[in-house]
Amino acid sequence: MHAPPIAHAPPIARALLIGRAGLIARASLIGRGLILAVAVLLLAGCASPREVSGRMTEAQREAQRDGVAGTGRPSGATGIAANSRAAGATGGASTAASGGGTAGASGPGPSSAPAGAAAPGNRAERAAPPMNAAAIMADVLMVDGDSLTVDEFLYPLRREILERRQTQTVRGFADWLGEELRTQLRREVGSLLLFHEAMAPLGDDQKQAVDRFVDKRIDELVNERFGGVSARLDNDLARFGLKREQLRASMKRGLIVGQYTRDKFLPQVRIRRDELLASYEQSVARLSSSGRRELWIIEAPFARFVPDGASWNIAGAAARDAARREAAGQIRAAQAALTSQPFDEVARTFSRGAHAADGGLWGEIALPLMPPYDRATQRFFDMKEGDVSDPIETDAGWCIVRCGRITPEQRPTFSEVQTRLRSELETRRLNELIGEYVARKAERAAISPIDPFIATAVRRVLQWPAEGG
Repeated sequence: MHAPPIAHAPPIARALLIGRAGLIARASLIGRGLILAVAVLLLAGCASPREVSGRMTEAQREAQRDGVAGTGRPSGATGIAANSRAAGATGGASTAASGGGTAGASGPGPSSAPAGAAAPGNRAERAAPPMNAAAIMADVLMVDGDSLTVDEFLYPLRREILERRQTQTVRGFADWLGEELRTQLRREVGSLLLFHEAMAPLGDDQKQAVDRFVDKRIDELVNERFGGVSARLDNDLARFGLKREQLRASMKRGLIVGQYTRDKFLPQVRIRRDELLASYEQSVARLSSSGRRELWIIEAPFARFVPDGASWNIAGAAARDAARREAAGQIRAAQAALTSQPFDEVARTFSRGAHAADGGLWGEIALPLMPPYDRATQRFFDMKEGDVSDPIETDAGWCIVRCGRITPEQRPTFSEVQTRLRSELETRRLNELIGEYVARKAERAAISPIDPFIATAVRRVLQWPAEGG
């Protein structure tokens, strides 16, 4: 789901989408290693549960010294944190997801590993880890006392998920789904971490203004997606296990967090002119448009001149030779007609190609075509606007090409794109600042394990009807 940069979003609708890759994998390996160690020791009879608990605590302390710190809940919830440099990735910024989706800041992803025994001073006592964490399912993710249900999490993603499920291979869809769910979940966790902080400075009038804006956005959603029938939105929500108030709450959270983070961090962003110039040099190829040419072809394919009812693939040598002669005669007749008639009229009369009814117009191309048109279109790129070629023989037949309108390559100047480049750099710098801030908050947060939550989300997606969404 490709969303616009935060700098281009409506003022109240900018939502924070920050990713922190790498941390999840590291934390998961540590947690799974602890679980495996417990299982081996208990099964071998080498230690009592008390001794094992003590060893796990020491292992957790080693993990914390390596940059992974945890907090927990009696249910086995874990918090995970590392600074943004250790996380090693920056995220993006976007508006709230279309169709009532939520968006928020995403700090480092919470650990997927269950917690071990609690170390002194943790915010909540940890429960002993289960022996098979992968088998656990969780419908709710807890982030510092706030909750996110699987259905709330999946609803904004439903349209893209269903589209990809229909168009991708099973393996391709599975690989994409797992990565996409983790990326989106990191964003939602960030939004939950910042929501109360973002709400605190708002007065009653501002809160009411946000509520009115959310109501207006829902009305627009009803008109755009559900034909103006409010009950159809409610029915769609119900199909995915949601009510309208849940939709309102998730939209409100994304809007408030997005505006808050922009207001808080954008004044800290400064882009120098030399940075803009360097960005221009790196981006000019991406911002340039390739030259294009309008292609017209009169075709006389050999296969179109074999006797009725015969096929080129099974025709004998004599039939093929006869077809080649007829094709050559047809293209010579077309060439003669071009001396007195427009190209499109001649194509409609003489061409036997797929675009004959269009006067031989293929549209604009930027590169030579694949065989059997490669030989003709390579020559085509040496022609001037309005030029018409002599008959060209290809492996499949004869053709005459005409070069129509030429659109030259467009290479923008620095002054033409500096506003766009500044916006891109500001968005990138803004995301970095927000990501570092969210990472610091995550260090003190209690976040339940994400692996069971993701497993439940995947299972829920597989239960969706193919025509849903």
